Amino acid sequence: MDQSAYFEQIRRKRREEILNAARAMILAAGMDSFNIQKLARRLDISAVTLYKYFKNSDDILLALQKEILGQWTPTYQNFSSGENALDDFLRFIEDFFADAMEHQEELSLLLLFQIHSQNQETPDTMEAMARLTLPHADRLTRFFTDLLIRAKQEGDLKKDLDTDAAVSFICGLNFAVVQRIALMPRRDFQKEKGRLMREIRELGALYRLYLAG
Repeated sequence: MDQSAYFEQIRRKRREEILNAARAMILAAGMDSFNIQKLARRLDISAVTLYKYFKNSDDILLALQKEILGQWTPTYQNFSSGENALDDFLRFIEDFFADAMEHQEELSLLLLFQIHSQNQETPDTMEAMARLTLPHADRLTRFFTDLLIRAKQEGDLKKDLDTDAAVSFICGLNFAVVQRIALMPRRDFQKEKGRLMREIRELGALYRLYLAG
């Protein structure tokens, strides 16, 4: 390995250590606990050294968000359709929540980042975060809409059902459940996982009643 490749490897390793430490700090004590000086003390390095890797704390948050979204493939990208669109839709909802629960820490971080960006007077950071997350939200909404349109064409939905209104309602309720999962302390979440999954299955039954009667 030549010298430049060696130093680049060292730099990547140090950058990963910084992001891991920032992640642990935020999950343990929230966004209010997070700043460059505290992070430097946690890593036992100087703030000046940190600035060699990241411009500021928002730059660290943006890098963490990119890392999470880069490693976490949204459920809809791997979903295989069956013969019945309504059953597909309800099966996907359960898979969606199972995936959310599997990535509870990542959801917690993404939600905290979103809240933080909304409270900042740094539009560039807000726009960058929105560019990362909005495409997933938009694609998920289109995925829901396509499945419900197909289910209506197959005659499995109420004849007078407004699919756009149904998608809006279900997405809103899903997001509320995802927020609940994301904001639960890790210890409480581990204790409540079984009950949460039962509630999600009950929610699926309510969706079927709402959509098909």
